[in-house]
Amino acid sequence: MSGTGNSGNGNGGSGSGSGGTTQPGGSGGSGSGSGTSTSPPPANPISMNIYAGTDYPNEPIVVVYINRQPVKMLLDTGASGVLVNQGVVNLSQTAFTSHTFSVTYGGGTTASGTVAIATVCPTSSTVGCVTMPIAVNSQTSGSNAAFPSNYERQGDFGTDCGYDLQGGSNAFCYLYYLWQQNPSYSSYSLSFNVPSNTFYYTPSNTTPIGTITYGSFTASNMISYPPYVVAANVIYGNSLTVPSRFDTGSYANFLPRYALQSEIPNFSTSSDENGCGVLGEVQGGFNLYYQISYTNSNSMFSTTFTTEPTSDMCSVFQTIHLF
Repeated sequence: MSGTGNSGNGNGGSGSGSGGTTQPGGSGGSGSGSGTSTSPPPANPISMNIYAGTDYPNEPIVVVYINRQPVKMLLDTGASGVLVNQGVVNLSQTAFTSHTFSVTYGGGTTASGTVAIATVCPTSSTVGCVTMPIAVNSQTSGSNAAFPSNYERQGDFGTDCGYDLQGGSNAFCYLYYLWQQNPSYSSYSLSFNVPSNTFYYTPSNTTPIGTITYGSFTASNMISYPPYVVAANVIYGNSLTVPSRFDTGSYANFLPRYALQSEIPNFSTSSDENGCGVLGEVQGGFNLYYQISYTNSNSMFSTTFTTEPTSDMCSVFQTIHLF
């Protein structure tokens, strides 16, 4: 399953960067120069592998290089900005700014600290490196800590440019700064490998389970999230349109009950919900079909997914932590 997202502008709305930059002409003597329009260099795709985290099920991990130092971070399509735990990378005192931040995530966990300036690279090479504000998290212990120091993930790599900013208005997502450096990098593609049993699997944490690729994608195969909303309008099999949230920072997809009641024959809140002792968990192996409109196109992205079977998932859900 794959989807794409846009780079955001400085005010938090979504939009893709395109077009050339104008170089001013000079003048000398009695003659005058004229401006010339140049296109940005082509966006050679930059790909990052996604790995299965060890902190809880369905945890996507990417390795981000901050000041040339590798950091395992949560790939988070529901937040914007780069957040790293304090002490994980070496930062000079001059790197820190006077700006502080505090953020509360959907599950009630929190992070807070100071904004610093650092070089962020998507791979171990220098390709795609940008200098940008990052949020340095000092809250790494306690029951509400979003990124405990003893977890594998030591930060958050938020890709939803302009929404739910980590670091406040002083920190934007990596793609925003990459786009500023080269407007050809206007969007990203996110894909995950399909489990062989269609439900779940437990791969090695050193085996990639998917990729996130930065580049320039045409509007015919790109999905845009509305500004300030981490949801897309999803059209289900019976033409029911429901804003649905797809957030890799959370352990599961969340659908409103009326969508399930509409799509699943004889759906019962008493027998089909709260499976495995988890509030709202849908059991039974139900197949759901949905479509999402592509940006500026009459065609649709179509896919199906199956709700988790009770017998397979109860042991898995026992170890889940809400983020």
